[in-house]
Amino acid sequence: MVLFITDSAENIHHPVARTITEEVEWLRLFTEEETLFDGHSNGDILILTDNPDKVRAALVEATRSVAAAGGIVYNEHGALLMIHRLGKWDMPKGKVEKGEDWGEAAVREVEEETGITIAESDTEAIVTFHCYTMKGKKCLKETHWFRMKAKPGQTNTVPQTEEDIQEAKWITPEEVSKYAAISFRMIGEMLTGFSK
Repeated sequence: MVLFITDSAENIHHPVARTITEEVEWLRLFTEEETLFDGHSNGDILILTDNPDKVRAALVEATRSVAAAGGIVYNEHGALLMIHRLGKWDMPKGKVEKGEDWGEAAVREVEEETGITIAESDTEAIVTFHCYTMKGKKCLKETHWFRMKAKPGQTNTVPQTEEDIQEAKWITPEEVSKYAAISFRMIGEMLTGFSK
């Protein structure tokens, strides 16, 4: 599911299952409903409001914030690094530790989760948000994704099994659409965007 929070529907170019315009309705969505947090609802939601910042602030207030960072990692052959965790293909990422900046956390997480050494990382990030429930608490995860280049010559990966990562592997540009289809929706959409 994708949640759009905007003051104009002009830039929304695909159908949404539900449009919310009343404050009482979006407050209920954030505090009482499980739709955003259950991991199963697939219908996109549009919140149309004259004050998007107020809506975003209410969402942040209603959830536990989780800061994460990860990598969109390529090797010298143009292959993309993916991990398989909890039945889905994903890109390596994890929580930002105290005292770390987003970029440092992203490199550390990639190296820990895959055993691949990073040679260089962009300083600008792509930022995504993801809602879910963990141990009964509603969470809003903000993830900063950095494009990275792996140190050349690394073919073997070492998946971090204590983080439930079953496999880490390089996928070719031709395989991106196959893996996008068996990833979390947001990851799939990011992969599809990078393959164009």
